[in-house]
Amino acid sequence: MTDPFVRALVVSTHLVRGSDSRDDDGLSWFHTGAPHEELGGVLLASPDRIDEGLAAMAGRPALWHSWPGDERYDVEGQLRRRGFRFVEEEPVMVLDLDDAAAVPSEPSASVELREVDDEAGLAEWVRVWTGAEPVPGIVSALAAAGLGDGRSVHHLLAAIDGNAVGCAAAVVAEDAVAVEHVVTAAPHRGRGVGTALTAAVVERGRVAGARRAVLTASPDGLGLYRRLGFQERGRVRRFTAPGDHTA
Repeated sequence: MTDPFVRALVVSTHLVRGSDSRDDDGLSWFHTGAPHEELGGVLLASPDRIDEGLAAMAGRPALWHSWPGDERYDVEGQLRRRGFRFVEEEPVMVLDLDDAAAVPSEPSASVELREVDDEAGLAEWVRVWTGAEPVPGIVSALAAAGLGDGRSVHHLLAAIDGNAVGCAAAVVAEDAVAVEHVVTAAPHRGRGVGTALTAAVVERGRVAGARRAVLTASPDGLGLYRRLGFQERGRVRRFTAPGDHTA
């Protein structure tokens, strides 16, 4: 079972991204308006609030979260009976930034990092993240929370020899930072790109006053996050509603 405090970190660092969101006892959801299932979601729902969550998403692509072992928010059975499709299960991991040992690694000398500051940069970021030509609706939706002085999302690009080969996002919400969308292009894996990006996200959070970093780890990233000091504090299972699709 995921520690409720840790689950709250996941919820808060998603809600801050939403142009449309709700957070109350029994139902939390957000959506950025982007046509991509990773940029909207029902973060928790009690069984009696699933219909309300469906109405809120209104056919928009989204990931629904079920929390294994949680008496109230483990809704996998109800989702499956409604025809939801299982997508993934990932560990929820946390790094305590108050720990003096939680010091970001130095990036490889061959990896250059920069933060995106305009829509052209966001389009390049989306190209790396999706591996395809950027969809304008995704770029404009990311710009709402990811550009300007008051941004809550910091989009980072990693380059080798001047070519963008990796991306990540730091999502800052009060005293937490979420490590999101860490991707390295296949030909450049094993060169320290993921490590450099993750460390840079953690440092963005630390500078902004975050005391904890939180993430959910894909199988490819699990070893990296453990090496950087992240510890597993629970698990989450994700689903999509019938008819949902991604960009």
